[in-house]
Amino acid sequence: MAPELGREDNNSDFTECNERYHRVHERKFNTPCICKTPLQLLQFPDSVRNRILGFLLHRDSPVRPYYNEDNSAVLNQEALQLRNIDSSILLVNRQFNKEASTILYRSNTFQLTKPSVTLWWFNRIGTTNAALICRISIVLSTGLGPLGVLQERVWVSVFLHLLLTRQRIQRLYVDFTEWHQIDSSYNWLQRSMAEEARKNVVVLLSQFRVQGAWVRRGMYLSKDECRQLVALMLGCA
Repeated sequence: MAPELGREDNNSDFTECNERYHRVHERKFNTPCICKTPLQLLQFPDSVRNRILGFLLHRDSPVRPYYNEDNSAVLNQEALQLRNIDSSILLVNRQFNKEASTILYRSNTFQLTKPSVTLWWFNRIGTTNAALICRISIVLSTGLGPLGVLQERVWVSVFLHLLLTRQRIQRLYVDFTEWHQIDSSYNWLQRSMAEEARKNVVVLLSQFRVQGAWVRRGMYLSKDECRQLVALMLGCA
């Protein structure tokens, strides 16, 4: 879902930056700066503008999607907020929204740890933005989530969503270390559903075709099963 668009004539930040540049130039070189026209970001070449947007929106470490746990009915622009990334530039105008969204979702690695939060986030950013994501790091959680729903079953929905949105994932990291033995406190129906959901997750993961795949097995998968899963995701099996 696209965020509400801001005004196109709000250039105060660029004007202030430009004036600061003039003052530094005049102090350093003792000559007036002849370029007095405020710089407009949209007037830069595409390559320069993309580098600026990359500096603002790219992080080397994995980024966890923003989630307002206290209020699910948040504003659209809040849904695009990411921890340690200020994505407010997406709200400047339509052109910035398109260019910045492409860089934001294609250049970062998104770390997903809670399936219900992940589905909420996918729904808020929309299928177009979700399809731009290239790198995902997933730590598979287990146990009963909100409303007593098995998290393994929600992970099945997450991977189905990714496969159905024409995903362009190139790098996929999956961590199974939290998948220990199924909780002994489950009743027979919960145990059966959890086991079936775990098998479905592995089957769905094998449907991805990526350029780089890493699997951390934990106790659930054997070494041979990990190697086979990685080979399937790389298209080598």
